[in-house]
Amino acid sequence: MPYIGGTPEVQNFIKKYIASGYLVDPYSKEWLASLDARKKADKNFYCEIYNDRYSENEDLFGSEFWNHLLILRIDESNPELIKDLKAIYQPFKSIFEERDSLSGHDKHRPDFILINLNIRKILCIGLGRKNRLFDYDVNEYLGNVPSSVNFNEYASSFTRSNSYYQHFLSDDHAGIVVSLIQGLSDLGSGLFEKASTPGNPDEWPDEPNEDGMYLIEDGEYTAEEFEAIKDGYYQADELMREGFTSINLLFPEIEIGDLNTGDY
Repeated sequence: MPYIGGTPEVQNFIKKYIASGYLVDPYSKEWLASLDARKKADKNFYCEIYNDRYSENEDLFGSEFWNHLLILRIDESNPELIKDLKAIYQPFKSIFEERDSLSGHDKHRPDFILINLNIRKILCIGLGRKNRLFDYDVNEYLGNVPSSVNFNEYASSFTRSNSYYQHFLSDDHAGIVVSLIQGLSDLGSGLFEKASTPGNPDEWPDEPNEDGMYLIEDGEYTAEEFEAIKDGYYQADELMREGFTSINLLFPEIEIGDLNTGDY
């Protein structure tokens, strides 16, 4: 899997963190082979990405999409990763400086960094306050210019109108980026909704009190309200787990708790 260009430090970083599983090239034959190995090792593992699909894309679009995308998982409990990342590209120093006094995505570091080698753009995504998705381009962010990045606009528009994502996704024929970002957004929404639910299933009452009310923490709820609480909780749990599946496809070792900000 040759990467053309870049300093020796960048080349070493790529090799090191692909080997450790923190960095993924989802448009490489090596990654496709790893999916095949997972399918053989785990009968419950399922994904809709196959070698044949990539071959069809090559017939339709040419070979430019191969090796065009790198996705880095950020793990701030791994100081060596952060140190190496800051050493290979100056802008990452600013992004990963301690800024505890700030809010928004200034406070929360990205969970993933997506590098499009064809168009030379770096996209940061993560979960911030209330586990809401944030996304920004590194150069726009550090240049303090209005952001042109808006995944919600792209995903909710029938015409996929956000120009940044139109450009960034031009070679993403397998839908890897959209699946990852939508999965992260859904995971965050599910986590927030579950955290906002009164009590938890282990402590919910089995029966109402003598007034026909269900007591949960400091609140009283009718049977209809209690059913709505339960339905909302389990729907949020399903949304969270489905979203996590898209992330786990790229990073098998990651766990849901690794992405939960706990910032409500």
